[in-house]
Amino acid sequence: MTDWMELLAIAGRTALIYGAILLLLRLIGRRQIGQSTPSDLVTLLLVSEAVQNGMLNDDSSLTGALVAATTLLAISYAIDWLCLRFPRFERWIEGDAFVAYDGKSFNERRLRRENITQRDLISALRAHGEGDLDGLRLVVIEPDGKVSVLKKLPAAEFDPRSGG
Repeated sequence: MTDWMELLAIAGRTALIYGAILLLLRLIGRRQIGQSTPSDLVTLLLVSEAVQNGMLNDDSSLTGALVAATTLLAISYAIDWLCLRFPRFERWIEGDAFVAYDGKSFNERRLRRENITQRDLISALRAHGEGDLDGLRLVVIEPDGKVSVLKKLPAAEFDPRSGG
């Protein structure tokens, strides 16, 4: 039987690893624009395998695994709760939406910071059925990496009172 101190150590190591991985994932940016690639899957599998021993140490008991899983779920719930109540915390965890294309030019600095290439963005636009940049007013990358597109209105439909 596993003693309580070892179970607390498992919970502590699990929480520490969770925080470290969350921080690292925030630092690397939104490279994939809302879509996972084979590289993402391999990375996820290898990271989970790499941190397993760090969380459980030499404990291969069912109790140890349940403590680690419960700790991960509790942290996830706590983060969701904090995001709901504190918008600043949510922005730090999830990131902000940003304009990637303003109808004239790409926001190169921000794209680079988020590790997104123009090629990735144009590919995502094609997936939205938008092959021509000339018809676009704004392209926004949402916090979850998805792409939102605002089209230009044809001159005949322009209404200055609506701002659009």
